[in-house]
Formats: sequence, C-alpha cells, structure tokens
Amino acid sequence: MFSKKWQFWLGGAVSVGLLLLLLYQVNLGELKKDLREANYYLLAPSIAVYFVAVLFRAVRWQYLLAPISAIPVGRLYPVMVIGYMANNLLPVRLGELVRSYYLSRREDVNASSALATIAVERVYDGITLLAFAALSAPWLLLLGEFDGSAGVSRTTGIVFMVAAVTSFAMLLTLFTLLGSSPAFASRMEKWLDIVPAGPRPKVKAL
Repeated sequence: MFSKKWQFWLGGAVSVGLLLLLLYQVNLGELKKDLREANYYLLAPSIAVYFVAVLFRAVRWQYLLAPISAIPVGRLYPVMVIGYMANNLLPVRLGELVRSYYLSRREDVNASSALATIAVERVYDGITLLAFAALSAPWLLLLGEFDGSAGVSRTTGIVFMVAAVTSFAMLLTLFTLLGSSPAFASRMEKWLDIVPAGPRPKVKAL
C-alpha cells in the first residue's frame, strides 16, 4: 500500500513539475491573444486527426516490436500518447525515453530493446522526409521558389535538391541490398556488435 501511495505522489509531483515548466516557457500575453483569435470549429477535427495519426503510429510500432513481444495495438496506444505528450513538454525529444521506460513497466519488454525500435522509427521517418524532399525539390526549382524571393538562393536550392536526392538514393540502395543480399546483410550486421551484449540479439532481429 505504501508503494502505491509513493507512486501516486511521485507521479503527481512529476506532473505538477512538468506543468510548471510548461507555464514558465509560455508567453501568457501571446497565449491569451492566440486563444482569442483561434478558430475553435477546427479544434474537434484536428484532435480527431491527431489521435488517428497516433493510432497508425501505434500499428507501425506493433510491427517493429513483433520480434521482441506480441503486444496488442490497444496496449501500445496509450504508451504512444504518453510518449508524445512528454515530447511536447520535455526538451530534445526526451519523450522517447519516457515511452520506452513506460512500455518496459507496462509490458514484459526490455527498455533498451524498446528504445532500439524507437530508433528504427526515427530512421523510417527520416527516409520518408528525404523522399518528400527529393520529390518536391525539383518542382520547387521549376516553380521558382528558390529564386531569392524567400531568402533562399537558387544555388542553395540546387544544393538542397542534390543532397536530398543523393541521400534518399543511398538509403534506398542500402535497404534494398539488406533485403536482397544475405552476404551484404551479414557484413552490415557486424556493425551492430557495438550494441551492448544484452539487447544485441533483439536489435539484430529488428
């Protein structure tokens, strides 16, 4: 019983501390102005779209966690929501650590293994952003968006386009080789020896 009370008061103290940190970082004058000018008719659909997006991310996380543990999406969903809430309150995306820790407490999953799946998520997100950049950069050049009117020179736009296309092509080639060439995958797997021995087998399984 004492343990449950201790956890309750500790959780309450952390929540209050995070709330105070949030209020300290907020300009109250700007907040009042934004609240007066906000279009509240868009609030409900925006919240609905956000939670649907989190649902899709929970499904993706379920697939990434499959080699480690079979966890229903319904169990992962609140963990995702808490992790994203912490990301909004804490600096440098510390919510990812909160998410992995909370999952390890809620399910029979090692926190290091959970954090490894989150790292894979970030890789997938980076590849997706590079794909969008690689596809949009040529059109932005053709439409004259890099003509200096927005503070971005044409040379900078060309460098951005080349970097985005090259990075996306390299990553696409890497993942294609990993999926089609067992010999290449075996050589790349040796790089994972830098991972601590405990979670290393589970990380390699990803």
